[in-house]
Amino acid sequence: MSFNKPPLPFLEQVKLLQSRGLVISDMAAAESFLGKVNYYHFSGYCLQFERARHEFLPGTRFEQVVALCEFDHQLRDIISEGLAFVEMAVRTQTAYHFSHAFNDAFAHENPANFRTNQTNHAIWVEDLHHNTKKSYEFFVRHFQRDYPKSFPAVPVWVAVEIMSFGALSKFVEYMHNKEQKVIAANFKLQPPVLVSWLRSFCYIRNICAHHARLWDKRLSVSPTLPAAPEWQGVNSRQIGAVVYAINQMLPLSCNDGFYAQWRTNLEHLLNNKPDVPGFWSRIGLNEGWAAHQLWKR
Repeated sequence: MSFNKPPLPFLEQVKLLQSRGLVISDMAAAESFLGKVNYYHFSGYCLQFERARHEFLPGTRFEQVVALCEFDHQLRDIISEGLAFVEMAVRTQTAYHFSHAFNDAFAHENPANFRTNQTNHAIWVEDLHHNTKKSYEFFVRHFQRDYPKSFPAVPVWVAVEIMSFGALSKFVEYMHNKEQKVIAANFKLQPPVLVSWLRSFCYIRNICAHHARLWDKRLSVSPTLPAAPEWQGVNSRQIGAVVYAINQMLPLSCNDGFYAQWRTNLEHLLNNKPDVPGFWSRIGLNEGWAAHQLWKR
């Protein structure tokens, strides 16, 4: 069957929601909201309030769905802030330890320093060089001017500031276990866990950057959970696992003041959660989540 539905004006979108049982007390306000938030984006949050396809639970109000949208927006902001500091710390530790391991500013250019095959390394380096040549960062242009014979190869401590989070994740993944261990130890993790977490964090960060739904998301790139007892029962496919993972790495990635504020912001958000059926099970946390050993400090 081919799709043949026509586009609907904003007011007609509101009326469609109303016909499905959503209580809308202010039509103009609802129309204005859908002029700012795409109907298809909004409809993803409506699913939590339906008892059947396109049939809302009796009494469900437009404002409840809006509150869930706004909750998810704030959740993305908090998660993004935490990941930003984790990413910066991993960039720092990676550049420092990798360059010192080989006593070579360009150690990342040598495929012999990695356990991945030469093809993967060549693709990774080619991507890095491409982004280096495109960069307008002053430190890149400075290096190109002063060391034209080396360019587009740059020292690893410059390279980590150019590469994407995804490329950084591959950098760590492609290393020999010896170098991985040193970096992972700074975050009190085993190498396979760190590699998995970075891959998952990159995926989550992209969700946040594109303003996609994080709430009730089944993670297609989920973090590997440590074998420690406190991780038992955590669902790696839900955002709750990522919350606990960030909480483990963040105090080792930022100053105490930011870490305390990040925790306060998340606790405040969850303590003032929207009225949503099955809220805790959909986010992968339980009602007493703040007392969990993975959150307590």
